Amino acid sequence: MQTLKTRSRVSRIGAAAAVVVGLAITPLALGAPAQASTTKASCTVNPLKPVYDHTNSAGKKVIDYRIKVKCTKDRNIKIQQRFWEEDTFSDDKIGKTKTIEKRMDSSDGTVTFHSKRVLPDTEWGDEEMYHDVRFKVGSHGVWTSYTKWEDSPVRSFAY
Repeated sequence: MQTLKTRSRVSRIGAAAAVVVGLAITPLALGAPAQASTTKASCTVNPLKPVYDHTNSAGKKVIDYRIKVKCTKDRNIKIQQRFWEEDTFSDDKIGKTKTIEKRMDSSDGTVTFHSKRVLPDTEWGDEEMYHDVRFKVGSHGVWTSYTKWEDSPVRSFAY
């Protein structure tokens, strides 16, 4: 009889643990957006989801790849940005790496940088676009190393 109670209690604990683990994993399985902002040396950089900006005179869609940046005063920031089209087996790098440099002072607050690019035509169907960034921070002539690359969320655009 004692053995049955112990097994029953163990079974309930095991079931409860499975539910908790399942709830913790569910957002990952559903593709919940990851927070991509990174903070280093009093600067926070967040690559935002690409957005449609306009259609140019050649009839091509122009996409805006935005980066939100906030630093404390008296910081220099150097950001490298790459542009990508997501594919099942291997993503396509689009164009050259862009470098953005800015001296941030206390009056800047939060700044959004805009990189506008024509939507590429790399495949049949929609183009799944994203960008990634890394940055380093300088203050009084001393620079940090670059952060690791951080991806923006992906957005699909009809070509």
